[in-house]
Amino acid sequence: MRNKILSSGDTVEARCTRCKTVLNHTIVALVDGRIARVVCNTCRGEHNYHPPAAARKSAVAPGTAGVAKVAKPRALKKDPEAADRQEWIELCADIDAERGIAYSMTGKFRMNAFVRHLAFGLGIVRRVDIGKVEVLFQDGKKLLKTG
Repeated sequence: MRNKILSSGDTVEARCTRCKTVLNHTIVALVDGRIARVVCNTCRGEHNYHPPAAARKSAVAPGTAGVAKVAKPRALKKDPEAADRQEWIELCADIDAERGIAYSMTGKFRMNAFVRHLAFGLGIVRRVDIGKVEVLFQDGKKLLKTG
C-alpha cells in the first residue's frame, strides 16, 4: 500500500484535546508536509495535531509469556486516629461522666481536665491555648473555643 500525500481537508485520526479520545479530525494546516492543526469532526474544536498513541509494548520479559504474575497483598495504612481512640479508652474507662466539667464557650479549662460536651460526650483536655482548647473525645480530637 502506498502512502497518500496529505493535504488540507483530508481526514485523519488524532487525539482530541476536548473529547480526550482518538477521533476523526479534518486537517486545517500543514507545515513542511507534516500535519500542524486539525479540527475535530465530533466537537468542532480546533487544536494542534496530536497523533494517536502507539500501541504499548508488553512489559513481560521474553520467555515469561503465559506465566501469571503473583500480586503481593497491599500493606494496610495505619489509622492515624487509632492511637487517639485507644488513649481515650484507657483514660476514660474508669471515669464517671458526671465528674467532667460541663463545656461552655466562656469556661476556663486546665490540662488533663475531663469535659462533658453535649454533642461529643466525655473528653479530656490535651492542649490549652489562648481562646481555645484541644479536647480528646471518643471520635477524635476537637478544637473548641473557650473564654
